[in-house]
This record gives sequence, structure tokens and C-alpha cells, in this order.
Amino acid sequence: MAAILSALPVAVVFVWLSYDYWQRLFEAERPAVRRQFLAWAAKGLSVPLVVWVIINCGVLPGMPILLPGIALAKSRGGDWMRLLAQSCAPVMLITSSYWAALTFGWLQAVIAGRVQDRQEYKAAVIFWAVLLLPLASLVFYLFRAGGLGFALLVWLVPIVHFTLPLAQKKKSPPSYARAIARMKFGKYKDAELEVLHELEKCEEDFDGWLMLAELYARHFHDLPEADRTIRELCSQPNVTGIQISLALHRLADWHLDQGADPLSALGRGACRSNRGNESLGSQGTRRQVC
Repeated sequence: MAAILSALPVAVVFVWLSYDYWQRLFEAERPAVRRQFLAWAAKGLSVPLVVWVIINCGVLPGMPILLPGIALAKSRGGDWMRLLAQSCAPVMLITSSYWAALTFGWLQAVIAGRVQDRQEYKAAVIFWAVLLLPLASLVFYLFRAGGLGFALLVWLVPIVHFTLPLAQKKKSPPSYARAIARMKFGKYKDAELEVLHELEKCEEDFDGWLMLAELYARHFHDLPEADRTIRELCSQPNVTGIQISLALHRLADWHLDQGADPLSALGRGACRSNRGNESLGSQGTRRQVC
């Protein structure tokens, strides 16, 4: 039992390391990542160990026990269960290392299929493969076939680590240059469509929603829609107190300039002042818009 307990932390490290890079690579499919990984880990880790135990229990007809010590202890009525448990420790280490090496090899194949800059990817793979090959060869030389999984991990994990960013799509921030150009030419409907198109890339972008509200207020003369847009913007949990103050200040200006409504403008200004005080007093809480 002590041998198994000493081997278990190493196997856990292999599983954790594999899962960490697995979810990094498939972060866009996060809801299904855990289920897929657990299924793969259950098959790759438990099945070989269960087969090893069943064979060395001698319960399969026509299949001899592989370990002579267990066979001898079982025939003499000795403590063969203890010997079987001890034999599971190296099997667990070897199986988990081979499984992790296979996992990282597959992750590397997925990365190779996703990268766009092939030259940079090839250069990174060649550099790290050549650099790590002597160390991996030394591990294999010291531990032979039982250490092949460890040697492959020494070789593959750094390669996966340094090539993974090449396969991850970087989100480009929204750009409103086209929308601004449309507004300069008086094409406000086209500008609205451009802003909405950019907001589809980043639905929580403060500047985009503020620009959209300004379009409604100043160019479409639709103060109720501008008011609703600002209210929804300020209720978002990621909006800061300073941003809320700025948005409500703009809304107050629109009510004053476009709607000739000093009372509404005064109400927005008071609301802005209160909202600024609330945000200073209770950061991190979802705020209620006036």
C-alpha cells in the first residue's frame, strides 16, 4: 500500500499537467472540455491497471499469472494480495507516464493543425526538439523501456508549452474607425451598423455602447433609446464607477441639449453623483442604475 501511495502523487501530477494544457488549448469549448478529458483519462489510466490486476489475480482461464512471486504465494496460501498491490505501483507510474506522453503528443498534433504562421511554428519546434533531445535521451538511457514515457514528457511538454500560444486565436479589439468615417459623411444608419458589428466581437465594450447611445441621441434624436442604452450599459457588472459617471454625464448633456429638458438633465447629474459615491463605497457589487 505504501508503494501505491508513493506512486499516486506522481500520477496525479501527470494528470493535472495534461488537463492544464488540454483546457488551455480547447478554452473556446470549455463546457465540454472536462467531460472529454475525464473520459480520456478514465480509459487511458484505469483500463491498463484493471487488466493488470485481473491477469495477476489468476481469474482468467488459460491466462497464467505474469509475476512468479504472486503465483508462488497464491499456490502456497501466502499474502499474494500484498504482492499484487506492490506490483501496481510501477505499473501506475509507467502507465500514467505513457498516457501523459500520448496526450501531449496528440495536443502537439492539434497545435500543428491550428497554427497560422507555419514558419514560426517549425522554427520553435526544431529549436526545442534539438535542445531537449539530449536530456530526453539520457532519461531513456537510465530507465530503459520503463522510462520511455518520462523521456517523451521531458521532450514534449516544453514544445507544447512554447508552441501553444501560436495556436491560440488572439481577439482583436473592436475598431470604430469605419463607424466614425460614416458619421463624418452623414451616413448615420451605416455608422450604427458598423458599431453593432464591432460590438458583436466584444459585447462588453464600453466605448462602443457609448458611441451607439450618442448616435441615438444626437443623430437619430431618439432620447428614449439613448437613455435605455445608457441604463443597460451602466448595469453591466464590468463597468467601473468612473465609466458610469461618464455615461450618465453624457446622458444628462443629451437631455439638456437635444431634449431641452433641464429637469431630466438635473436628475441624471444627481444620479451620476450618487452612483459615483456608491461605486467608491462598494466595489465589485452589481449596481442598480437610476
